[in-house]
Amino acid sequence: MKHALIVTLVLLLLAACFPAVGEQAEALLTSGDYEYRVLEDGTAEITRYRGSAKFLEIPDKLDGLAVTSIGGRTFSWCVNLASISIPVGVTRIGAEAFYGCKNLTGISIPAGVTSIGAEAFYGCENLTSISIPNSVNDIGKKPFSYCVSLNQVVVRPDHPALATIDGVLFNKADKRLIWYPVPREDTVYEIPQGIQSIGDMAFSGCENLTSISIPAGVTSIGDE
Repeated sequence: MKHALIVTLVLLLLAACFPAVGEQAEALLTSGDYEYRVLEDGTAEITRYRGSAKFLEIPDKLDGLAVTSIGGRTFSWCVNLASISIPVGVTRIGAEAFYGCKNLTGISIPAGVTSIGAEAFYGCENLTSISIPNSVNDIGKKPFSYCVSLNQVVVRPDHPALATIDGVLFNKADKRLIWYPVPREDTVYEIPQGIQSIGDMAFSGCENLTSISIPAGVTSIGDE
C-alpha cells in the first residue's frame, strides 16, 4: 500500500512538471514566418509573425487549418510593415496586435471580424485611414492612441456598434467618445449632447485643440 502511494505521488509530480505532449506542441507550431496555436474549434490563431515583409497578405490557412484569429501582440513592432491584408474568416484581432507598427499605412479588415482588442493599433504613426466593418461589435480601449497621422476612421451609417459624428468615433452602446482625430486643425470642439463618457486617451496628442466643451450628461472621463 505504501509503495503504491509513493508511485502515485511520483506520477503526480511528473505530470505537474512535464506538460502533456499536446500542450508542448501547441506552443511550438510554426508555418513559414508564422507561429500559431490550434484553437478548440480546430482553427488556427496566429500568435507571432517572424518575417520582415513590407507588404503582407496573411494566409487564410496554416498547415491546412483555417486562420480565424490574430492573437495579442502578433505583429507588434513589425516596423518594416507598410501594408497588411487580413483574410476573410478572421473573427478576432487581439489586444496590441499591431502595436508600434510605425510604418503601417494601410490595412484591410474583412467583414466577419467581430472584435478588436485594446490598443490594437497603438503607435501606428503613419496610418492615415482605417475602415471598420459592420460585423465589429466590440472594440477595446485606446485602439488608435498615438496614431498621429490618422484622420479618418470609416464606419457605415448603419453600423450597429459604432458611429462617427463629424469624424469623431463613438461607441453607440455606452455612448462613449472613443477617439478624436489627432491631425485635425480645429482649435475648438463641442462634444455632442447625449454622450455619457470620454474614453481613455480619447484626445491624447491633439495639440491643436485649445477648448473642449463637455455636456452635462458626461459622467466619466477616462485615463490620460
